[in-house]
Amino acid sequence: MKKVVLFFAIILAISLVTVSCSQNDNEAGEMMHNENGSGEAGEGNHAEGGNEQGESGTRWAKNVTADETLNGIRAIITFNAATNAFEGTFQNLNSNVAQQTRLEVHVFDANGNSTEYGPTPGVDMQPNETRNITLSIPAGTNFVEFTMHPEVGTAGSGG
Repeated sequence: MKKVVLFFAIILAISLVTVSCSQNDNEAGEMMHNENGSGEAGEGNHAEGGNEQGESGTRWAKNVTADETLNGIRAIITFNAATNAFEGTFQNLNSNVAQQTRLEVHVFDANGNSTEYGPTPGVDMQPNETRNITLSIPAGTNFVEFTMHPEVGTAGSGG
């Protein structure tokens, strides 16, 4: 009888591990799927789907103020049609200096085609420091959504 109970306990444990691993694999697959740029519009403001590793993938409508925190940097930007630029602020929420902090934006046309702009020049930011940021794009750029993300360090700035 003890062998039968032990046998069923082992089978139950294996089943739970298999189900748990299967769910984790599914979640990882969904994350990779979203990072590859697919996703559907949500709530009329933004859609999920990113382009590069390290991006949240949130797509923001052209007329929406984007507010994201990535890599300990909070970026709040809005597209200003009058100046043809993304304007806003960066804030270093880290407890150490954020070296070579800069902004990159991807704009998406109505067909989902994207164009990347930036990054802005890198600046070192002290903990809790807030700076204004502007990223101009070419006049006449036609887009309906955008993604944005801060970059920190020398790895994407040519260094």
